[in-house]
Amino acid sequence: MKVLVVTQDFGKFKKGDLFKDPQGKKLFQSQRKAELYASSYSQLKLMDLPQGYDEQTYEVICTEAQPEKWTKAGEADKSVQPTVTFWEKDGVKVYEEPSDSTGYDVSTEVDDSYTHVPAVQEAFSIEENTSKVSSKRQSKANSQLDALRAARKSKLEDADYLVFKAEDAQEDASALRTYRIALRSVTEEFKKQDGEAKLATESLDVESFDWPAKP
Repeated sequence: MKVLVVTQDFGKFKKGDLFKDPQGKKLFQSQRKAELYASSYSQLKLMDLPQGYDEQTYEVICTEAQPEKWTKAGEADKSVQPTVTFWEKDGVKVYEEPSDSTGYDVSTEVDDSYTHVPAVQEAFSIEENTSKVSSKRQSKANSQLDALRAARKSKLEDADYLVFKAEDAQEDASALRTYRIALRSVTEEFKKQDGEAKLATESLDVESFDWPAKP
């Protein structure tokens, strides 16, 4: 599937937006249609959607163009490769002008104390925003934990009833109390076993969940 990315501000669109055609569509099932838009507007770039694209968690990343430069701590960046001047005599180089430069050859060489940073071309990519993914997964995990707690509520009410009933009959209720404690701890124990991460990426069937065994 194709998508058109806005590479320059134009009309109501801003650089980095996903372009919508007049019908309000961002994605183009027809490659030919997408190519026609891209060829008609120099401000649009035709791109493939990444596998598993999700509009809520993916975004367009724009890498701004940067010229090459040379950098050095404590010094201003240079746009051309820096050089140093040296004086040479009898195969010996000095980097400060001698008080008597008679017989010295003066020349320059690359100043290798600077680090070269290559030029960067403007580029666009569609990538997963990890913070959005984390937020979405946490929301899903919270929702499924809420469903787990809701399903546990009736089980706890039943356990309370059985404990009170056994106590009233002066029967041994220790196994039922242990069962009730296990029910109360089920969400925390599940998360300790990396269950929260599972909840964030998988679906939970509360009916088939491995509940504590009822005595």
